[in-house]
Amino acid sequence: MARGWESKAVADQIEEGESRPAPRTKAQASPEQRQLKERRDSLRLSKSRLLQQLERARHPAHRNVLLNGLKAVEKELEEVTQATQGTAAAQGTAAAQATDAAQATDATQATESTEATLATDATQATDASLKVNP
Repeated sequence: MARGWESKAVADQIEEGESRPAPRTKAQASPEQRQLKERRDSLRLSKSRLLQQLERARHPAHRNVLLNGLKAVEKELEEVTQATQGTAAAQGTAAAQATDAAQATDATQATESTEATLATDATQATDASLKVNP
């Protein structure tokens, strides 16, 4: 009985998959490394949430609270990044260090830009309220 083209294609895919070399598996991360990565990811999510809230916040006191929270998250993110770099350096992975350093630089630049925008917004809001209520 002749096979249809569909079954031939499936058989070809199976053979191709078997003939390919197995993909390299990354070295298993230690429990400490996994914990640091999870903490770093959690801090990044917190930072993005705070930035979104800052964009919507209008009351100056609320903005100050959010800015203080953002600074605290960034400080802890930097500490975790340094700890991750220390762990990576111990294992000799310079690529991980470069990636973490680039991400930390990007995060710092984004924060500085956001703070400048927020300061301008706060100044404009204060000026507008002074014009409305002389």
